[in-house]
Amino acid sequence: MVVPLGGIAATTDNTAPFHFPNLYSRHGAVKLILLLIIVYLAYRAAKSWVMRHLQAPGPNDSRHPSIDDVMIKDPECGIYFPQREGVELKRDGETLLFCSTACRDGYTEKQKRD
Repeated sequence: MVVPLGGIAATTDNTAPFHFPNLYSRHGAVKLILLLIIVYLAYRAAKSWVMRHLQAPGPNDSRHPSIDDVMIKDPECGIYFPQREGVELKRDGETLLFCSTACRDGYTEKQKRD
């Protein structure tokens, strides 16, 4: 038996060398492609949201915390430390900051010897 299919004649017996897909399977493929496109777009939207809201702020981000203290160099041992944690020594109208009392005491001992 010959059934016209969109201008193409196709037979319904299984002995034919070629089998033309029917129109219903084409609609299924279109639905599958549309579903894949929707899933991909949803994935991209979710990824974009996560990147904006859940990552740590970068150095150029306006939400980046500002620096609340300055690092200074100890004049005795040469290491850097936060200025607010420094040990003060006032000498000749000048204020020197040290990383510890041991460095401050070592500096004053050197100054007494010189």
